[in-house]
Amino acid sequence: MAIPLVMAAVVLSSSLFTYSWWRALKVKITSYQPLKMALGTSGVKAALPLLGGDQFDIKDPKEAAQLSSFFNWFWFSQTGGSIAGVTLIVWISSNKGWDWAFGVSTVAVLLAIVLLCIGKPFYRDNHAPKGSPIIRVLQVI
Repeated sequence: MAIPLVMAAVVLSSSLFTYSWWRALKVKITSYQPLKMALGTSGVKAALPLLGGDQFDIKDPKEAAQLSSFFNWFWFSQTGGSIAGVTLIVWISSNKGWDWAFGVSTVAVLLAIVLLCIGKPFYRDNHAPKGSPIIRVLQVI
């Protein structure tokens, strides 16, 4: 139960930071909106589900149920962070100023880093594969 909640906090805070950062950039650059959104969310959407999915053994029925719970919490947090990013952070930046919006986002990211460090002892140590990653990619192609 600790892993899904820690990962949920990381996703929520990173979504808050991503949306406030790109909103500030939108003042300077008004075009390329799809590119900005893709760059802002690509790291979270690509890395965290894999990191979380590697923590569970699907052969064990108990861990298979926890894997399902992890992905439920992950997507709930992703959606909640997105909603908070486009409502709460936008409201703060409009009414209190950019400095407050960046401050809230920074505190959220720092909290996520602390929670990630607290949860590290619970992570399963999956060793990195041996060999060259380029050869592995070429084997797929």
